[in-house]
Amino acid sequence: MLTDADAKEYAETLLRHFAEQLSEWEDGFVRSVLRQVEDGRPLSEKQRVTLDEIMERRAGSYGR
Repeated sequence: MLTDADAKEYAETLLRHFAEQLSEWEDGFVRSVLRQVEDGRPLSEKQRVTLDEIMERRAGSYGR
């Protein structure tokens, strides 16, 4: 399971390196998760799973 630190790193990486690949919904979700973690509010399990899925879709094939 992703920790909050992992989630922050994933969100920052997605926004920094894969922003052009994110759908409008994904972009909003990732930004929301990042704000939530930075505000010290814990993520739900569903948010963690969704962020992990976005990371896998967008960055999982990076370099292939």
